[in-house]
Amino acid sequence: MKENSKNKSTANVCGTDKTGAFLAFFVAGIIPFIVELVLSDSGLSVYDWFSKGSREVDFFLIWKKWWLIGTAAIMLVLMLARAARSFFCKNEPAWKREINRSFSYNRWIIVCSVLYIVTALISSCMAENKEYAFWGGYTNHQPFFVLASYVIVMIFTYFYVNSKEAILSFYKLFMAAVFIMALLGVFQFFGHDFFASMAGKRIITFFSDIDPTGVTLKFGEGRVYLTLYNPDYVGTYVSMVLPLVCAGLWIMKSIFWKCMLLLTSLMLVVCLIGSASTTGMTALIITAIMVFFINAKRIKTGPDMKKMILPVVSFVVLTTIMAAVNLNVIKEAFSKYIPKDDNFAIDGIWLENDCVCVRFKGEKLLISLDDGLNENGEDGVIKLSDASGNTLPGVYDADYDGILVEDDCFAGIVIKSAEYPNEWSGFSLCYDNKSYSFARDPVTGRYMYYNIFGKMTDKISNRENDLFKNHEQFASGRGFIWSRSLPLLKKNVLWGCGPDNYVFEFPNDDYVGLLNNNYAGEVVTRPHNMYIQMGIQTGVISLILFLAAYVLYFINSVKIYLQNEEQMSAVQYLVMAVLAGSFAYMICGLANDSTVCVTPVFAVLVGIGMAGSHVLAIGSRKEADLHNE
Repeated sequence: MKENSKNKSTANVCGTDKTGAFLAFFVAGIIPFIVELVLSDSGLSVYDWFSKGSREVDFFLIWKKWWLIGTAAIMLVLMLARAARSFFCKNEPAWKREINRSFSYNRWIIVCSVLYIVTALISSCMAENKEYAFWGGYTNHQPFFVLASYVIVMIFTYFYVNSKEAILSFYKLFMAAVFIMALLGVFQFFGHDFFASMAGKRIITFFSDIDPTGVTLKFGEGRVYLTLYNPDYVGTYVSMVLPLVCAGLWIMKSIFWKCMLLLTSLMLVVCLIGSASTTGMTALIITAIMVFFINAKRIKTGPDMKKMILPVVSFVVLTTIMAAVNLNVIKEAFSKYIPKDDNFAIDGIWLENDCVCVRFKGEKLLISLDDGLNENGEDGVIKLSDASGNTLPGVYDADYDGILVEDDCFAGIVIKSAEYPNEWSGFSLCYDNKSYSFARDPVTGRYMYYNIFGKMTDKISNRENDLFKNHEQFASGRGFIWSRSLPLLKKNVLWGCGPDNYVFEFPNDDYVGLLNNNYAGEVVTRPHNMYIQMGIQTGVISLILFLAAYVLYFINSVKIYLQNEEQMSAVQYLVMAVLAGSFAYMICGLANDSTVCVTPVFAVLVGIGMAGSHVLAIGSRKEADLHNE
C-alpha cells in the first residue's frame, strides 16, 4: 500500500510537469509570435519634447504584455494552490520532498529574484508617472507587472518543469516554434515578409477598426525583424536560442529531428545576417569561446563527440558560405565598433535673459534681437557679440539669404530672420545643414527655442560630462545615449525612477545632442543597455540583485554540468545549451534593452536551466547513495 501511494504521488508530479511544460512553452514559444495592432494614448503630448499628437501605434508589445501577465497570473495561482496543499498535508508527499530539496540548490537565486521584484515595486510606487510604472509606457510596455511576471515565469518553470521527461517535452515543443520563427525570418530575408502581405495585415488589424490596406511597416525589404519589434532584438533572440538548436544535434536520435534542427540552425544564421545585428553576432562569438573553455577537457576525451563531427562540420561550412556571401553586411555591422571622431561644431545652446548663447568650436557666440529696423525696413535687427561682449560684424549674403558672421572663429554660421506663430519675431542659426530656431516673447522679452515639434520652450539641456566626448556616434549613436544615461545612475541608487519611466529621466530636451546624432524628431525611451535601463528604472540595488542571481545560476550550472565528464546525458546537453543561450542574452544586454519580445524566453530558459541542474544534482546524489550502500 505504501508503494502504491508513492507511485500515485509520482504520477501527480508528472501530471503537473506536463502542465508546467505547456505553460512554459506558451510563454517562450507562442507569446513571441503575437503581433496585433493597438492604438493608445501615450499621454506625452503635454511635454515640450514630444509631438502635439500623443497617439501610439503599436504592433509588437502591448498584446505580448497582456498575454504574459495573464499567463504569469495562472502560474502564480497554480504555485499558490500547490503551496496551500502542502501546508495542510499531514504526511509530506514525495513531490513536496523533491521541491524542498530542489529549493535548497537554488534558494539564493530565487531570494535575489524576489528581492529584485520588491525593489521594482518600491520604484513603481515612487515613480513620477505611476501609470507608466504599473501598466506600461510609450514604446516599452515593460511595467512592474511584466517585471514580476518574468520572475514568476522563471520560478514556475523551475518547480513545474522539474523532470527529464518534462524538460524534453518542453524542448521539442520549443524547437518546433523556433523552426517556424526562423522560417518567417528567411522569408523576410528574401523579400517575402508575411506581415507585408494582405493576409498578414488582416491578422494584425483583426481586433481594430483600421483598414489593413493602410498598414505599412518601417523595415526595408530584406531586413529581418521577425515578430520582435526591432532587428536588434533578432540578434538577441538568435544568439539565445541557437545554442539550444545545436544541442539537439546531440540529444535527438531520429534523423528527422537532426535534419530539422540543422536546417533551423542555418535559417537562424540567415536571420542574424538579415537583421545586421552586431550585438547578436558578437554575443555568439563570445558565447562560443565560453562554451569551448568549459568543455575543453570533454572535447578531447568525450565519446559522444566523434559521432557529431559530420553535422558540426556541415554547420560550420554552410555558415561560412552564407557569411561570405553576405560579407558586406557583416562588415558594415561590425564597423559600428570602430570609434569615429564626431567633433560637432555646435555642442551647446543656452537661453539667457537678453540673448541666445551658442558654443561653437569651444567659442561662445551671443545672438540677440535689437529694437529697430534693418536695411530692408523690417523689425528686429540681429546683434552679434563674443563671450567678452565685443560686437562682431555681420554681413547679409543674398546667396544664403542670411547674415554671415565676419569672424574666423564663427566661419560658416548663417543667421536668418524668422517669424513664428502669434507674431513672435526671431531668427534661426544654420550650420552644416543643421538649423536651430529661436523666438523672442513680445511680452517678457525672454528668448525661447522653437523645436522640431513646433513648440516654444525655454528648457534646453546640454552635455554635462566628458563621457564619449567626440565619440557620441559610437555603436550607432549609443555613445550619445550612454553619455547622458550613465550619470543618471547616481540619482537612482536606491529605488530608481520607476519601470518605463526612463523617458522622463533622459534629457529629451537636449536638442543639440539629438540633432547632432540624428535623433531629431525622436524621443529616447530606452538606453540601449539592459543594465543601465535596470539601474535607472528600478535602482542600482535591483541591478546588483539581478546580477547576483545570474552569477549564482551560472556558477551552479557549470558546477553541476561538469560533475559527469565521461558520458553526456540529454539533460546535461540542455543545461549547457541553456547556460550558453542565457549568457548570450546577458552579452546582448550590453547594447540592447530588456523587452517583452525576448525577455520572457530568457526567463523560461533560466528556469529550465535551474530545473535541469536540479535533475542532474538529484541523479548524482542518488548514485552517491547507491555507491555508499
